Amino acid sequence: MPSRKYTLLAAAAACAALAIPATASAKDFCVGGPAACSGTPVAAAGLKAALDAAQSNGTDDRFILAPGTYTADEFAYQSLERMQLIGAGAGKTTINTTGLGFGFKFGGNPASAISGVTYHPAADAEIGLFLTAGATLSHSRVDVDDDGWGVVTTDQGTVADSVIDAPKGAAVVTAGTDMTVRRSTLRGMYGATVGKGHLAVSDTLIDLRANPYGIGVNAAGGTNLGSGIVTADLDRLTIVGGTPSGTDIAGIASQGDGAGNGAAVKLRDSVISGIGIPVARLGRTGATATVTTDRSSYGASAGPSFDSGPGKLTEHNRLIVSPQFVGNGDFHLAAGSPLIDAGTPGSVPAGALDRDGRPRASDGNGDCARVSDIGAFEYQGTKVKAVAHAAATVAAGKPVAFSAAGSCVPGPEAATIRWRFDDGTSAAGASVAHAYATPGRHTATLTVSDAHGHSAQASAAVTVTAPPAPPQITRLRVRHGRVHFRLSQNATVTLRIAKLGKRPRTTRKVTGHQGANTIRLRKTLKPGRYRLTATATATATGQHSKKLGTRFTVR
Repeated sequence: MPSRKYTLLAAAAACAALAIPATASAKDFCVGGPAACSGTPVAAAGLKAALDAAQSNGTDDRFILAPGTYTADEFAYQSLERMQLIGAGAGKTTINTTGLGFGFKFGGNPASAISGVTYHPAADAEIGLFLTAGATLSHSRVDVDDDGWGVVTTDQGTVADSVIDAPKGAAVVTAGTDMTVRRSTLRGMYGATVGKGHLAVSDTLIDLRANPYGIGVNAAGGTNLGSGIVTADLDRLTIVGGTPSGTDIAGIASQGDGAGNGAAVKLRDSVISGIGIPVARLGRTGATATVTTDRSSYGASAGPSFDSGPGKLTEHNRLIVSPQFVGNGDFHLAAGSPLIDAGTPGSVPAGALDRDGRPRASDGNGDCARVSDIGAFEYQGTKVKAVAHAAATVAAGKPVAFSAAGSCVPGPEAATIRWRFDDGTSAAGASVAHAYATPGRHTATLTVSDAHGHSAQASAAVTVTAPPAPPQITRLRVRHGRVHFRLSQNATVTLRIAKLGKRPRTTRKVTGHQGANTIRLRKTLKPGRYRLTATATATATGQHSKKLGTRFTVR
């Protein structure tokens, strides 16, 4: 990188202020006449002056920019007051600067942010966008010419959901405490460089194809950007180049120069393709350089292309496979790619998104396990799995439980689960109950679908048996102090004896068996006419018989 930029960065470090969140009420400015904006009107040519004035107006501010182009020699906002600069979208709202050096210095408050713009600094500008105090650039585009740097921070900054294009320079540079890049596209000779502090890049495409030399992510301790040990944590990256046998291009590099300096790079769940040196490690003059990779795919050789000096390269679960991209400049994974669902299980938090803003929790191979893919883009699975369960046999009229346990849809959204029964009825839900009225073999059809039109079906068969017959009690009579009766099945028999015209005064329950039964009356009855009634309750099913009665005389 040209040395003139290091000098500029050293001077810029002095302007990074201590960030204190603003607590004042917010004020809206409507720049260029945006629709549905009811704040203070600002002419397009007045954007620079309005930003300057807002730095000390005592309130948080929102600048809402209409579609159009806004030009000045430079723009700056460095205030403890929170600022939200909101364009109509990248390609719709364009900010141009014509001066050299820093094109746009923005920050001062960690909650300040720029979104929805395309930023294009002057052709000879040293740095495009300079973020301070943790400010964020999101859903935007930065296009720099020649060897300019795209986005730089000397303390803290974040780039999210954006495209940074620096064809002969570095897309992102950190020379401060911490910089975060997520869900973005970085193009340039250097995708991301950390010369001081810590750099975290995730779910990002780094495209080096325009240059025969360069580095996707370069961690270099002991340069004019700073000293000490610099660190980089890289997760789910796709780093691509156009020189698979080139010796002047590296996917990631960990470098250190001078005692007490060095770099430590961790790469996980990433793919490096079309680059001659996928992993480089170089420690010089007493500096250490380490690289640790895990579940990443790069290179066809067994080891690194460049490994020199103090430090160590450690590789875990390396995949030496063809990534199988869609092709023709499209670096999404094709169906059948070995990188689908090959990432670290459980490593991605709920709700995480890929470079396209699509869910990372997508089951790409249809095994009902949502494991992230390797690389910046998550293959959005299409395989729905339907599994239907039910009891094999049930009596007619009795409810049977149906379950869709083991079914799944590829994405994180809830599945739609519906049941269709062959008696013309239906139900919805993962667990339902249904009773068939008629004996025979019956089928329930399960349909599982997601919100994107993918579905699968399964069925469960149930044999419905005729309901068991209730118990029958027959031949009930009383002779010589004994009760005689017959049962169609084992049952508990309730006997009630009453003198004619009186309520029953004697009730007795006895255990009966199928066939003939004889029970001795336990109580001596006085002479007279009596009525005996008997009811049987089946031991197996609890069904009741009809009441049976008889009369007898005691002399």
